[in-house]
Amino acid sequence: MCAWEPILGGAAADRAVRMAADVFEALPDPGGLDASLASGDAGLAVAAGYAASTLDVAFQDPARRFLARATQAGADSLSFFGGLSGIGWAAEHLAPTLGSGNVGEALDRTLIERLDRPWERDVDLVSGLTGLGVYALERLPRPEAGKALELILGHLHGRAKPDGAGVTWWSEASWLPETHRHLYPDRSINLGLAHGTPGIVALLAAAGPAGDLLTRAVTGLLLHRGEGGPSCFPRWAAPGEEPVPARTAWCYGDPGVASALLQAGMAAGRADWTEAGVQVARAAAARDPAEGRVVDAGLCHGATGLSLAFARMARVTGDDALRAAAASWAERAMDMREVSEGIGGFRSAVPDGDGVAWRNDPSLLTGAAGVALGLLAAATDVEPRWDRFLMLSTRRAPDPVAAGA
Repeated sequence: MCAWEPILGGAAADRAVRMAADVFEALPDPGGLDASLASGDAGLAVAAGYAASTLDVAFQDPARRFLARATQAGADSLSFFGGLSGIGWAAEHLAPTLGSGNVGEALDRTLIERLDRPWERDVDLVSGLTGLGVYALERLPRPEAGKALELILGHLHGRAKPDGAGVTWWSEASWLPETHRHLYPDRSINLGLAHGTPGIVALLAAAGPAGDLLTRAVTGLLLHRGEGGPSCFPRWAAPGEEPVPARTAWCYGDPGVASALLQAGMAAGRADWTEAGVQVARAAAARDPAEGRVVDAGLCHGATGLSLAFARMARVTGDDALRAAAASWAERAMDMREVSEGIGGFRSAVPDGDGVAWRNDPSLLTGAAGVALGLLAAATDVEPRWDRFLMLSTRRAPDPVAAGA
C-alpha cells in the first residue's frame, strides 16, 4: 500500500490547513463536555493529537489535557461512541504520540467479564458489539484483547439470523431513534455503517475470515441492494415495508456500505465483493449533492466525512472518479465555512421538526474537531488512522480470530 497522499494540492490544500488551524485554535479548553469519543474530551484528544502531528507539536499539551479529563471522568457504559471503550480506544490510539501508556488493562478485564455472559443488547458500532470489537482490535496483540474479540465474534455468530442465502442482524425497535420507531414497530435490518450490518461486515473482515460468517454476512447485505433508485442501499429494511432511500453519508447510505464491501472483498480475496463496493461507491460519487441531503461539514453525515470515505476508497482502488469525489467534497466542506460563526467558522446541523437547527459543536463525530481532521486528511500526507473509529479503515488482527461454532 502506498503512503497516504492528500487529495488537495496547491492553494486548496493551503486553504484547508488554515481552516483546520483556525478550528483547533478555537476549541474550548476546558470544554464542559462529556468524556466520550464521539462528543466529548476523548474525541478532542484524538483531534488535538493529530493536530500535533500535522500542524504544531504544541497541540500535544491540550491533547494530553483532553485525554486526562476523559480518563479521569470515565463513563457509565461500555459503549464505543459514548462510553468507556471509546475512551480506552482514544488512549490506546494516542499512546505512541502522547505516551498515554497501557491504561486499558482494567477495562479489558471488565469487558471480558461482561462478554462472558449472554448478550442481548445492541450489535452496532456506536453502542454495541461492533464498537467493542474496534476497541479490542486497537488493543491487539494483548491476549486479553484477543479473548474479548473472540467473545464478541461468538456473540455475533449467535445473534445472526437467516436472510435469504445469507445472514443479517435484526435491530429491535427500541434501538432506533425515537423519530423512526413507529416505522418499524417490531424489528428491522439496519443498513447503515454506524448502526447496522455494514459495520459488522467490516469488523469480520478485520478479524480475519471467521469460518463462513463473513461470506454469509456479505451475501445477506447484498440482498438489499436495489437498482435505479436515489441510493443503492436503503436506510433500513423490514418485512412488508417499502425501502426508504438513504442520504449520502458515512453513517447511513452508500459510501459507508461501499467501504465495508471493499474491506471485506480485499480481506477475503473476493473480487466480486470488491467490484460491488466500487460500483456502489461510484454511484454515490455521481449522485447529485443536493439529493444526498448534505447540509454541514461534519464527519458523521457531512461533507468531510464523505471526502474521507471517498479518499480511503480511492486509495485502495486507484479509482479516479472516487478521488475526484473526495476532492469535491473537501472543497464543499470549506465552502460551508461562515467566518465569525460557530467554532473556527463551522456549525453543525441537527434535526428540528421538518428542518434543521444550527449549533456550535466542538465534537469529533458531528462537530468542528472532526471537520478539522477531515480537512487535514484531505490536505496533508499524514495518514488519518483516526478514521478507524469510523471503520473507514480498520486495524487488522495479525491472526484470524475464531467466531465460535
